[in-house]
Amino acid sequence: MRATIRTACNTALVLTLVIFASLIAGCNGPDKEITPPSPQVVTPKTQETVEMMPPNSEEFLRRHFIDSTGFEVETHINYRNGEKAIVKMRPDKTKAEYRRMAKNGTVRIEQIFAADGKTVIGGHELRDDLTKKFSISQNSAGATTTVTYWYDGVRVFSEKTVSKNGAYEITYYYKSGKKWLSRSGPSDGVVTKEAQYRRDGTKEITREPGTNETIVTRHRADGTAEYRQHIVERPSPYGGYYTNRTVISVEEMDVDGTTVLRKLVMSDDGYSLVETVRFNADGTTTHRTVTGYYGTVTHEETRDSNGTVTSQKDYTSADNVQETYDSSSTRDYYYTPDPTSTWDMQERYPQYRNQD
Repeated sequence: MRATIRTACNTALVLTLVIFASLIAGCNGPDKEITPPSPQVVTPKTQETVEMMPPNSEEFLRRHFIDSTGFEVETHINYRNGEKAIVKMRPDKTKAEYRRMAKNGTVRIEQIFAADGKTVIGGHELRDDLTKKFSISQNSAGATTTVTYWYDGVRVFSEKTVSKNGAYEITYYYKSGKKWLSRSGPSDGVVTKEAQYRRDGTKEITREPGTNETIVTRHRADGTAEYRQHIVERPSPYGGYYTNRTVISVEEMDVDGTTVLRKLVMSDDGYSLVETVRFNADGTTTHRTVTGYYGTVTHEETRDSNGTVTSQKDYTSADNVQETYDSSSTRDYYYTPDPTSTWDMQERYPQYRNQD
């Protein structure tokens, strides 16, 4: 009897162990081991610090990402108007790029920097209404071109190209798309040639500044040169930084715009005509000495192609021989339009945008 009870108890114990083992196996699934999860190891490449900006700054905060050497490789900027920006640096610690995003995620400002980390060689800027303000690109020769747009973001206002050696060319356009003004020179701020255009796009005036002198050419409606002025700049007798610009000679051109017909030589102060030189078709020149307000001729001589006088004649006031000319050609019209001022005015004040 005791043996039977002992056997039943053993059998029950074995059965209980089997059931308990089955429950454990059922919870973990067949052939599945229970292993503790491995901790996730994160090795940060940079250290992040947050800088709150002053209340008067357009920036709200900056997040600085600094590598193990203490160099800031990237900066994230939050602006108070909701825009965000990223500044990325190169390993040589020069600035590589700057991107500023509008609230809808559009890249509103993009600047790609040259190796010096200062010169912008690519990118663009959009206005607050996301119309294009300007774009910058660089070609394979290293020349950088900046295109600026009128307030609508479509019509081109100016196009400036700067070559690798610093020489530049810039052209401004009317809103009609016609040329307005063009300049060029060996370096920014130095002008060696300038052309001014009428509203229909035809060239009106060309200026070629030099050292204390300027050559000014006025063009006909067909673009050919009508006359060319030689203007010198002298210190003002009143001192200071002022200079006097004086037209000392004028060359009148034939209809082809290249052949010189006559040269007007002005007095030292530029107020009166003193001599004329007419270039004849046979290669000779006729020189006339002129006096008085009305251009009275007192002497005339003809010279051959070598400059030798072959004939000459004197005149008296009774002869009443006069040299007629357009006095407006001897005046210095020192006016250069300022397209940038017009662009800026219409950029800031919509009420002026109906003006050309």
